Amino acid sequence: MMATRFITLSLAFIAGIVAAVCLRWEIPAGILLLPAVAGFGLTVYYICRERRWQPGHRSVTMLAVAMFALPLGYWRTMINVGPPATGSLAQTLRTLDDWTDLTVRGRVVAEPDFRSATQGYLRLRVDEIQVGDGEWTSVAPGNVQLRVALRSDADDTEIAHFEALMDPAAYGYTITADTRFVAARRLRNPGEFNFQSFLLQSDVLTQMRCRPNAVVIDERTAGNPLTELALRTKEAFLITCKRTIREPCSRLVAVTTLGARRAMYNIEFRGNDVRDAFRHAGVGHVLAVSGLHVSIISLLLYSLLRVTGLRPAAFVPVLILFLILFALLTGARPSTVRAVIMNSVVLIAFAYLHMNLRRATYAGLALSSFIILIDNPIVLFAPSFLLSFGAVLSLVLITPVLERWICLLRGMSLIVAILWFIGIFMLCCLRLDILVDGRVFTALLAALWLGLRAGVSLNEKFPWLWRIDLNRVPRLLRLFILAQLAIQLGMMIPLSAWFFGQFPVAGILVNLIAIPAVGVLVQLGMLTGLAGLVPIIGLWLAAPLGAAATTVGYLFFWMTHFSVSFFPFPATPKPSLGWMLGYYLALLAILLANVWAVALQKHLYAFWRRFGTMPILRVLAYVLPLAICVGALAAWHNRKDTLKGVTVFHAGDFPVVAAVSTQGRALLINGGSSFVGRNIVFEGLRAQGVTRLDDVVIAGVAPKVGNQGVSALSSKLPVASLMVPVKTTADETYLDAVGDDYLIRKAADDAPWATAYNQAYEALRNAAHEHNFPVTLIAPGLLVEWQGLRLAALPTLEKPPRRFTAAARSPLLRLDTGPFTWVIVTDGIPWAVERMLQDAPVRCDVLVLPDNAFPFRRQYNELIDTAIAMTAPRVIIFADGRSSRNFDVETLVAAHDDIVFFTTDADGAVYGVIDAGILVLRGHLSQQTVRLAEQASKTELYP
Repeated sequence: MMATRFITLSLAFIAGIVAAVCLRWEIPAGILLLPAVAGFGLTVYYICRERRWQPGHRSVTMLAVAMFALPLGYWRTMINVGPPATGSLAQTLRTLDDWTDLTVRGRVVAEPDFRSATQGYLRLRVDEIQVGDGEWTSVAPGNVQLRVALRSDADDTEIAHFEALMDPAAYGYTITADTRFVAARRLRNPGEFNFQSFLLQSDVLTQMRCRPNAVVIDERTAGNPLTELALRTKEAFLITCKRTIREPCSRLVAVTTLGARRAMYNIEFRGNDVRDAFRHAGVGHVLAVSGLHVSIISLLLYSLLRVTGLRPAAFVPVLILFLILFALLTGARPSTVRAVIMNSVVLIAFAYLHMNLRRATYAGLALSSFIILIDNPIVLFAPSFLLSFGAVLSLVLITPVLERWICLLRGMSLIVAILWFIGIFMLCCLRLDILVDGRVFTALLAALWLGLRAGVSLNEKFPWLWRIDLNRVPRLLRLFILAQLAIQLGMMIPLSAWFFGQFPVAGILVNLIAIPAVGVLVQLGMLTGLAGLVPIIGLWLAAPLGAAATTVGYLFFWMTHFSVSFFPFPATPKPSLGWMLGYYLALLAILLANVWAVALQKHLYAFWRRFGTMPILRVLAYVLPLAICVGALAAWHNRKDTLKGVTVFHAGDFPVVAAVSTQGRALLINGGSSFVGRNIVFEGLRAQGVTRLDDVVIAGVAPKVGNQGVSALSSKLPVASLMVPVKTTADETYLDAVGDDYLIRKAADDAPWATAYNQAYEALRNAAHEHNFPVTLIAPGLLVEWQGLRLAALPTLEKPPRRFTAAARSPLLRLDTGPFTWVIVTDGIPWAVERMLQDAPVRCDVLVLPDNAFPFRRQYNELIDTAIAMTAPRVIIFADGRSSRNFDVETLVAAHDDIVFFTTDADGAVYGVIDAGILVLRGHLSQQTVRLAEQASKTELYP
């Protein structure tokens, strides 16, 4: 009964969290705590009755626990998402304006997160704060994330100070940092990563930035003896690993055993970045110490202590103490702390509550989730929490059901099921975008039904086929394989699509080897480190263990290299919340069907005895799935592919525009910087169901127009074709091909902003070679044509000037979406834009302009006036960046009261869709909406 209580406690508390996040009603604490106290009292009462062998009804017991947990979860969550308490750090930060000078003081509460040679993060528990030149004020403590970054002009002293701050020994230091407060910005693009939610899930209030010289170390102590012991042990472990394990395997052991993440930064194997290769192979979890690693350590220590002959009740406290030390050893990261809590609760339930392992796992999961969520309820929505608990729940809930169902298949039915799974796997490798279509998947399920029915008939015709079944496979091996499939179904497939946007196909196979291999690697790493602690002979004892760890480490590196070479890493569309709910409800129905299997089989057997002899049913057993399969495939094949919408992203100073069709076809105009392409554009396209780019047009030569962004984006989304304004020959650089004398001179002087032109184009050319997509020159005329969409390039200048050549070489683009015309100005100078529009006059509905000439404000204003005068737009969208604005919107609005203005900084990304012959434009952030009817006449560029 205790396991049932724990499960109800966890589920009701989670329900309270979800209610608080969705509703945000400020309910007085007294009203919430009243039913909680009543529920707690009833729970204690029923527990006392059970001790006297007078158990109450199960539903009443569960109701009492729910009365306690649900309002408690709501109240605890409102502390985080509701108004902050008076005198707290959160309340103080809410009163500050952006760019307020701020000095904070506190303790580093986690191991520094070293990201690169110039950047790292410190998690600080702040208890004192100074605003501007005011007095120091004590506040109720809160966590902040301090981003410490070096500039290019940093001297040796500042670099040395940065390295001291990023050293693992800095965990526990007390520091003072001078910084500036900047509130988190609201989301401006569809599908954009919500950084503020990420901080809340990590129990962090905000992120602040500073240089290393702005940080003063007040106290160089870890704060408590246990942390000091963990840090000294970690240092000794790392020294032993370096001396006994070969590179790069020693780095892999340091990451998997000690959580030393910085060991894998900028490390390559066979030309591939190791971290990217592990993610591609679906074994990225190996590089993050979490539930799997802690469970392996628990199993190792449990086995070692059990060998001594002690009972679990005697050594479990010692084992939990070792797990706490291990958490400190790995930097006390949230994922490790959660895993330690989970394993500790399971051990306590197993050792002291006299539960079997299965019930102890259920109770431990429920109680540990309650403990973790009490500390920070918002972590419920964190990927690490959902992946950790989702993996364990998939193992304990889905694996037994899979085993039951798969063992029922025999003979040809089993062969059909295996072949169907292989077909699904091949489809994942070739065209995952087809597989995720609901009509195709329905057809595949119907094909499986038809195949299984045909398999039964063949088994009846050839009785010897009944002897083929999985019961002959050793149960341990069978459960292990099915466990990997259960994790894919319960956690990897839906959560990878929701959080990460790419599905590691290779992980389905590679994890069959990686899961047991990481168990061996972690245990060898721990034993190597422990052996190295032995005085005098420690290194001799550790040497053979280190050699074994090297062998296992190379196994991982070669597995990931093989995966990168032979398996794709396809993008997945962002599933809707309704799709996720439907998926898990269907999974729940299957699990409940297993619970009700006996009753279900009874009714099916009765139905078959009564009607099974009817010929019509035997025919329907084949005709119905065949009809469903053919109908679903016909519906998929005959689907209409029309324009879905056009999005102008908030992506910097140059326009980045995407047009998407109803079937996921995509046209991308420009790609922004590397960050914009890899994150903003990728997530924005994925949110609209895009898994490939059919056409990409880069309409400018500046690095951040698209060369950087498209090269980064092509590693996530396949590109079919790319068009650029300038291409190089074999014996010239990119700037030579552009022909801008000023840029060429600055590049010769090694000006970073000028050399970036050549570097960005080289990266783009390498990406085209690696991902095998053609690169062609933009030619005046029609570039792309779909149903309801046409993209054309206006004629460019025959002889561009030797100064401002880069801007003058940027072609103007005309995008026709049905009866509505867009003109996109990526870059340019006034007289060049005027000349191009004179040669090909266009009257447009929407004019998209850049914000890219901060040093030349007068020239930029002339560009705006020229473009407006030549195109007569009804709507103007400024793709303006965050840091600068080269124009006065209010002045433009006053001068052109017949034009509607959008700015991507103020309005967010602008989304346009044609609804009943009307173009509807809406700002993602401001929700400003404009409706345009078709104009009476247009100037045709290409009849």
